[in-house]
Amino acid sequence: MSPSFSARRLINARRLSLIALASLVGVSCAPDRGTTAPELLRPRSDIGVGASLVGTLFVNEIESSGGVPGDWIELYNAGSEPVDVSNFLIKDNNDGRTDRLPAGSIVPAGGFLVLDEEQQFPFGLGSGDKVRLYAADGVTLIDEFEWNGHAATTYARCPDGSANWATSTIITKGAANDCAPLVLINEIESSGGDPDDWVELFNPNATAVDLSGYVFRDDDNTRGYVIPAGTSIAAGGLLVLERAELPFGLGGVDMARLFRPDGTTLVDSYSWSAHAATTYGRCLSGVGSFVTTAAPTKGTANSCGSATTTVKLNEIESSGGVPGDWIELFNTGTVAADISGYVIADDNPSNTPYVLPSGTVVPAGEYFVLEQSAFIFGLGGDDAVNFFAPGGSTLVDSYAWQSAASTTYGRCPNGTGDFTTTSEPTKGTVNRCVGDVVFNSWPGGSNIATADLANTFGQNMSGLSLQPVAGVSTGVLWAVQNGPG
Repeated sequence: MSPSFSARRLINARRLSLIALASLVGVSCAPDRGTTAPELLRPRSDIGVGASLVGTLFVNEIESSGGVPGDWIELYNAGSEPVDVSNFLIKDNNDGRTDRLPAGSIVPAGGFLVLDEEQQFPFGLGSGDKVRLYAADGVTLIDEFEWNGHAATTYARCPDGSANWATSTIITKGAANDCAPLVLINEIESSGGDPDDWVELFNPNATAVDLSGYVFRDDDNTRGYVIPAGTSIAAGGLLVLERAELPFGLGGVDMARLFRPDGTTLVDSYSWSAHAATTYGRCLSGVGSFVTTAAPTKGTANSCGSATTTVKLNEIESSGGVPGDWIELFNTGTVAADISGYVIADDNPSNTPYVLPSGTVVPAGEYFVLEQSAFIFGLGGDDAVNFFAPGGSTLVDSYAWQSAASTTYGRCPNGTGDFTTTSEPTKGTVNRCVGDVVFNSWPGGSNIATADLANTFGQNMSGLSLQPVAGVSTGVLWAVQNGPG
């Protein structure tokens, strides 16, 4: 017999009451499988979004010069609640970027989130670039930072989330920024200088740095020199550690390392595999990479070679190369040349000359390519390139032409000859000149095997020539059997 209408209504009411009760207390209808119930996710309304994040969510540390595994950007959340940055936009100085952060990107309260190149953003960061973080609407700018040259370490807010940007002392990817004063190893004499080995330290900070208790080591962890109490370096100053005070000398294969007073936190280091003919030093002094210097400069700014005598215009693309016009410089010298502040201009006085940024160094025997995207103005069919020393009045080198080359204009021979039309563009490498003998690489493998029976071809063979065969990877190898006499 079916229950009456009143009975059915009572049963349904009880069911509704049970359902409501289950909803209130969070009862699960799934069978118990012995697992621990997950914590309740924070409601979306508790996670900050948009303009409310300005002053709470920060771009906090930036690696723009190839870190581990590549460039990276660190975000910091100064707030007390986690921040969901899923679908937020990361841009460099290119407004065309539309790269969004993946779902599930959360910056913990008081914590960090690292965005790695090729994982969270598909582009690298340049020496003159910026990082911008936009909310998911693509309009609200949360934070940004711009720079004009790679940092020796990273660019970082000091302290975390503050308005002060500085070059970090050490790289702290995904952790609190290290804002202790930076001290750099600047020049090294390892082969018996005046009067013996020595190491020069540099203080790039605006205030003096106390080095009391800092530890200097070579490549041997069992020994070290503790810098005496009361030792300091003035702002922008140099300090030389002499062999007479060091308990060890420096070898042909060695390294120089500076540690904080704890003896474990590495501040700076440089290693080498042979003595320098002069010294090893940073070029540009205090900020650049280590190179073999032009001459020892113990206790003074490093000698990095004169770009006015060694750096030349070497090759010019004026008719739309890859990706546009470009200018190639070549350092003919035996030491690195600092070209910071040097000026590039064409023959149009209405175009703004391009000033090379601070820290621009061309290693000995190497090339430096200036892209049109950097110097802005294009090169015409009837034009010129002028290379000036800093200040833009002393002409170092120049070349003018009346029509665009079918390839490029370049020095032949490379680096020393007059400009002429090259046989093909060789951007960033040795110029290819008309009449150069071009050697092709051996098309076969490295294994050697005899292909013919003994005495089949006799002796006196020469002139190997490979004849390609269409549709197959192999070909016919021809040889010339020379006649008698």
